[in-house]
Amino acid sequence: MRLLSVIIPVYNSIQYLSQCIESLQAQTYTNMEIMLVDDGSTDGSGELCDKYAKKDKRIWVIHQQNGGPGLARNVALDMCHGDYITMVDADDCVLPETFATSIEILEKHNLDTVHFNFFQSGAGGEGTGEVTLSLEAEHDKRLAEYFIHEVAIVGCGFVFRRAVWDGIRFPVGRAYEDVAVAYLLIDRIYRFGHIDKAFYYYREVPQSRSKTSPKDLQSRYDFILASAERLSFAQERNFYVPECRSLLLKAILSYLTLFYGIGAECDEQYMHACELLRINRELDYVPSLMNGKYRTFLWCFDRFDFVHRVSGRISVYSKKIKSLYHK
Repeated sequence: MRLLSVIIPVYNSIQYLSQCIESLQAQTYTNMEIMLVDDGSTDGSGELCDKYAKKDKRIWVIHQQNGGPGLARNVALDMCHGDYITMVDADDCVLPETFATSIEILEKHNLDTVHFNFFQSGAGGEGTGEVTLSLEAEHDKRLAEYFIHEVAIVGCGFVFRRAVWDGIRFPVGRAYEDVAVAYLLIDRIYRFGHIDKAFYYYREVPQSRSKTSPKDLQSRYDFILASAERLSFAQERNFYVPECRSLLLKAILSYLTLFYGIGAECDEQYMHACELLRINRELDYVPSLMNGKYRTFLWCFDRFDFVHRVSGRISVYSKKIKSLYHK
């Protein structure tokens, strides 16, 4: 039985942390190291991790100053020993047979990774259990799906062979860290399997830093950086470059919409975003991957900027009104 490393970033998750840990302890696949990375919690989560570690030798606890989920996962990736790697958020949990079933399928078909379904209500376990394979011949198709439709791949809900993560780490201190590594992982995965079974309980917790990014200006700029890196990768591979450029243009226009909407002051990030927009709108992209509003904003940029500025203000005020209405 090969070793599975389960990586869990922990940040102020005490309300649900016990349920998460105990769902891992209840796994029918027992050869695990459970790596709890306490990312500077202030609510007692770190102390709770230590209590579980004293009773279960499979549990490792790493305490660090708060650095965000990307850094927490990186620390665990650097320290883990498993032949297989999976990630679980500290406010989620998994059914007892999750990893035994996943690893059985992974080994039976010699897969690089296997994916399973999520559920948000009920006891879970829904699905036929049917296994769908996507092998070497479909590698480029999977990568193209991400480049065109941004079909993402993240750590949760997957079991990976260790080699998939070799040399790949999350950016530190940035939002949308999953976007920044998704295409790198997809490029490493030649043999992919999906189990039609709801094994992973995904809990919506607004304050959870491990699974949500604030919809603020900085996070939208971080999304620009991830999109620009993805475009550079596509250019190196000469693969779906116009599509990736379209996604970068969308990211920049989304950032500018909020920038104008909140009346932010011009800074280096704004200047960088504008320069990226000027450069890339003159090159090949796919207009159909942007909606009509963004195509209009793109044409107006450096011509009739007031159109985007006014629209941004309207968008922000509209969202404020909606939030007040729903309170």
